[in-house]
Amino acid sequence: MSDKRETDQISGIETTGHEWDGIKELDNPLPRWWLWTWYACILFAIGYWVVMPAWPGLNGYTKACSATPTGPR
Repeated sequence: MSDKRETDQISGIETTGHEWDGIKELDNPLPRWWLWTWYACILFAIGYWVVMPAWPGLNGYTKACSATPTGPR
């Protein structure tokens, strides 16, 4: 791996310094919509984890906010 970062002659974008079989990797940032989708997925996962917990407690596993009846079947 090379620590030398160059600028691509064709696109004018800086490279990462990685090269494989003569192909250099460009240092392109991720699109904003992709980042916001990723952040939304993380927030959804944290919210889901809080609303539907399944971690062990003192009296066994915690019960989630269930949408099903809790009575006998």
